[in-house]
Amino acid sequence: MAAGGLGGGGGGPSQTFADVSALGATPLVVPVVLAALGLWCAWTVRPRALVAIGLTLAALSLVTGFSIGAAYLPSAAAIVLAGVSSLSRAS
Repeated sequence: MAAGGLGGGGGGPSQTFADVSALGATPLVVPVVLAALGLWCAWTVRPRALVAIGLTLAALSLVTGFSIGAAYLPSAAAIVLAGVSSLSRAS
């Protein structure tokens, strides 16, 4: 393995995710923005948008599951649950 890989285990300079990814830091920012939108929808009581954002975050978590996606599954589940519970209260 070449020195200077992720984590810097070979004694060389370490690289950030943005350096390695062709898209920069975008794959890390998108789920955070979706979670923030979900929080805003919960505060402003927009249950349908909350469910849509939660399902979008869950789909993104599944698509990116081999790298960073698994870290966002708990927040996706919480957002979907909050949206479904607020939909049931609104009925």
